[in-house]
Amino acid sequence: MIQVPSKYLATAIADELKSQLDKIQKETITFFKLASIATDQIASNRESAIYHLMKYAETDLLCYWRDPTTELGKIQSAAWSPLLKWAEEVLGARMKITCHVSPVQQSRKALDAIKQAVEGLGPHELAPLVLSTQASGSIIIGLAIIFDVINVGHAIEISQLDEIYQEEKWGFDDEISARRNSLSEDLYVAENYIKLLKAN
Repeated sequence: MIQVPSKYLATAIADELKSQLDKIQKETITFFKLASIATDQIASNRESAIYHLMKYAETDLLCYWRDPTTELGKIQSAAWSPLLKWAEEVLGARMKITCHVSPVQQSRKALDAIKQAVEGLGPHELAPLVLSTQASGSIIIGLAIIFDVINVGHAIEISQLDEIYQEEKWGFDDEISARRNSLSEDLYVAENYIKLLKAN
């Protein structure tokens, strides 16, 4: 039996399961899966979840820009700078950016600030944070969703700037589109889970 700290989340999970009394389809019981991860995995091994989240902080998507004089670089700057500013002003994490492929080494102060924000979350917040961070490639985007700084539509747009730009330049690609749709679905699940968790 899974226990969750929100009656709205519990109702959503129950509705998922009731709709599949005959045959459970794992891809459609998204809230149940996240709740299971929170209670069965994260609650008993927070350190491992936080460790893997912090790996994203070391190579966060928002810190890797194209040359800012290029068209894509200017698009990235306009889209990503506000979130980087939020991370610095609210979380205390001043992230370094680079226009090179080689990883940029983030300061210990910035990483510690992000870790402090992550450590303040319970298992049912960490579960959607893991999902949204993996889907977006950015723990900053993940935290912005958890703290209701951006909505999922914005998160999808800014996390997939490169793919959207390439598609507009060179045309539609079935494989890239399918992958983007899958990642977008994960971001929607994460956002809706956290909304249900926080609902009064």
